Formats: sequence, structure tokens, C-alpha cells
Amino acid sequence: AGAMGMAQFMPSSLLRWGKDGNRDGELDLAHPVDAVHSVANYLRAHGWKPGLDHGARLKVVLTYNNSKPYAKTVLALAERLR
Repeated sequence: AGAMGMAQFMPSSLLRWGKDGNRDGELDLAHPVDAVHSVANYLRAHGWKPGLDHGARLKVVLTYNNSKPYAKTVLALAERLR
């Protein structure tokens, strides 16, 4: 089985960190709210918390996708959205 939904979770990750963000009783990573809540749950479980410096945020995002260009892009986009 391969990665699933917008979050691209492997089945074992979905079982461990997946969240029913819209509370409709169904975990569906093709639904944006469920996908965002699942990724947030994963990041929190891997050390994300308010107040982290850039280096610490980068390390956490790298646990989700071990690509520095990816992680730097995610953090740059997040900064622009603030």
C-alpha cells in the first residue's frame, strides 16, 4: 500500500496520527480539514509547539518529509501566511 490522501500518509501513519478534523465520523485524508488536522497531529507528536525557533521547526518538518528544499518551502510559505 502506498501513501494516501493530501497528507500522503502511509497506512501505519494514518492509523497512528490520522484525525477526523471535521468530526463527521470518518477519517478521510482527501478532505482538507481531516488532512490538515492529521498533519498537525503528526507535527505536534514530533515536537512542534508554539515558540520554536526556525531551526527547531525545520527539524520537525524534516521528520515529515526528509527533504530540505521541501521543509524550507513549507516554512517560508507558513511565514508568508502569518
